[in-house]
This record gives sequence, structure tokens and C-alpha cells, in this order.
Amino acid sequence: MKHSLTFHLLFPVFSLYFLIHFCSCVEDLIVYNKLPNGDDSIKIDIPDKEKIKINFIADIWTYDTKADDTPIDTGRYATVYAFNQTILSDVVDYYTKKKGTLTPVKNPMYLIIASYNFYAVGVNNPNVAVPTFTDGLCSDLQNNIDYIWWADYAQTPQYPSTNYNVKFRHCCTQVVVNLTVPADITVKDFYSMSLTPSSLDNVTWSLYYGNIGPSGTVSPTFYELSYTQPTDSTYKAQLTMAPIKVTEPTSLKASFKILINDEIYERNYMTDIPVYENDMQAGYSYVYDLKLRVDTILFENVTVADWHIVDVNNVPINP
Repeated sequence: MKHSLTFHLLFPVFSLYFLIHFCSCVEDLIVYNKLPNGDDSIKIDIPDKEKIKINFIADIWTYDTKADDTPIDTGRYATVYAFNQTILSDVVDYYTKKKGTLTPVKNPMYLIIASYNFYAVGVNNPNVAVPTFTDGLCSDLQNNIDYIWWADYAQTPQYPSTNYNVKFRHCCTQVVVNLTVPADITVKDFYSMSLTPSSLDNVTWSLYYGNIGPSGTVSPTFYELSYTQPTDSTYKAQLTMAPIKVTEPTSLKASFKILINDEIYERNYMTDIPVYENDMQAGYSYVYDLKLRVDTILFENVTVADWHIVDVNNVPINP
């Protein structure tokens, strides 16, 4: 009876000691739920003497080997994931306060000396948040959003800090429309320009490979575009959309509402824009040249070019 009483008195003391000792070893224990790899992972704070600060300098990569990479503009959001093998070591949200530099929204990325695979996803539109990934995939995608991605593998950072050059690439395809008005037609009012993009149904963005889609169909819904007021008789607009790959000749549809000459009512024009070689790939700009006639709009030519930079209204400003 005496032995039993001693046990009951000492058990709470041992339990309290064990709890205090355990907590002192794993301060600030953080559990990530539903990480991109689909696992529940645990991240333990790194002692200060072992912390390596990770910094990122970011450019937008170009497919044109003659052109220089462009530093990512201000006002862009990105998220960087660091994996040690298949375990997520850290994930940090960034914002570009300074052109070409990713600034942490809250706390910087800190790692210990080990081998890491880095994945970065971002949005090359001003002040647009990065969508959420679940099990390494994102399905919450929109048209006219320039999604960008980067990865680097088997990287070992060194104390006290390591800088990495992020070379983002475009994950979507870009359609540029140039509508030329001939000298014998006067545009009194240009009301709208719209385009049917590739469908986003069942299209996902991969965190690990960077690819979006491709889509296999054209959406039936028109997307209204912003356009330039022409100085050279050409209206210019662009649409950023998911890459599309089809098995037979397919066309996007372009719609225009224009008031011309001395007419009282605007005309509604419709024309087909063929999917280039049935395969419009990520990172490229497909430039379609159209010409306005009184009764129709003629498709004249399509060329493949490097990505067109756009302004805050998504209007192309180069070349």
C-alpha cells in the first residue's frame, strides 16, 4: 500500500518533467498540413548557429538566345519551396519590392547544410496572388494571367547565406492580335475585341514540372481584351492562355465590334484564328495579323515570336 501511494505521488512529477524536457528540445514545432507532396511534414526550428539564409535574384527567361533575360518587375508575387529529397524543408512567400529581387513577405528562408530541390511558382502580373497547390497540382487557373515557374536541383547552400539566381519561364502561351485598318476605311469607334481562349476545364499546373495542361479544346466563352489605340492604323491586343494541343485543325474565334465610315450602327465581325500547327506551346507568342474590310475581317498571317511584354492593362508594348 505504501509502494502504491509513492507511485501515485511521483507519477505526475515524472510526467511534468518529461513534458518540460521534451518541449525544450523541440521549440516552435510546426506541422504543415496538405503539402504539395501530399504528406504531412514536420518542420523544427533551426538553431541560429546552423541557419543559412537563402536569397533569390529573379529574371524572366527568354527563348530568344539573342535577347537578354529580363529582371522580374516590381509588384509580383512568388512562392519558393525547398525540398530535402521528398521532405518539404521550408516554403516562403515573396514579393518584388525591388525589380529583380524576391523579398520575403514575412520571414526569410532559412535552411541547414543539405541537398535541396527548389521549386518556385509566381505570377508575372502586378499584385496578383499565387494560386494554391494541393498534392503538387493547382487547378485554380485564370485567363490572361502570366504564370511563371522555376526549379533547381541538388543544391547545397553554404553558411552564412547563399544567393540563387531564379530564371522564371512562362508556363502559358500568348496570342497577340494585330488588326490593321486600311486607308480606305475610317474607324469612328472601336467598341471591343474578344477571343475564345483554350479551355481551362481539367487543366492543372504542376509544381514539380512547371507545365500547365496542355488543354485539348477551345472554350466557347469569349474573353474581352484590352487593346492599344493605334498610331499606325493597327490595333494590338494579347491574351495569355493555357497551352493547347489538338489532334485536328482547330481555331480560336475572334470577335470585334466596330463603327466604320459614315454608318450609324456598329458592325459585329467574327473571324477564325487557327491553332498554330495544332500545338501552341508554353513560352511562345503567336502573332496573328488581321486586316479589316468593310464586310469582313481577313486572316493574313501568323508568326511565332518570343514573349511580348505587356503593360498594366495586359496590352502588348513590344516589339
